Amino acid sequence: QQCEKSKEEWESKATLAEEQVAALKAQINTLESDITVSTEANEALSHNMEGLRSSLEEIAASRDSLTETLSNELGEKKDLATRVRLLEEQLSKKSEEYERLEARSEELKVKCAGAESMGENLASKTVAFDELQAKT
Repeated sequence: QQCEKSKEEWESKATLAEEQVAALKAQINTLESDITVSTEANEALSHNMEGLRSSLEEIAASRDSLTETLSNELGEKKDLATRVRLLEEQLSKKSEEYERLEARSEELKVKCAGAESMGENLASKTVAFDELQAKT
């Protein structure tokens, strides 16, 4: 009877152990499934991160290119501003020179008018002198 009781206990324990093994196998299957899902999610995330990294590199390259372009344009604008300033200085000097030449031209016109008048006067005196000489 003791043996029978022991046998029943062992069978009960064996059944309990089998149930526990089945429960552990179910947990293992769930964990394996979770690991597979997690691995796939990690791969997708890794792929997305690689895409983002590539996009960030493209954005950085575009930023660098734009920065260089803006820097070049700023340099060109500074060069143009310098050229405009130099041209304005040249224009100012030429304007001053033109004003001086215009004043000199007016002076020469007055002198020419005076010289013409003197020439006409001299011509009339020469004619009168020639007429006087011819009479004598």
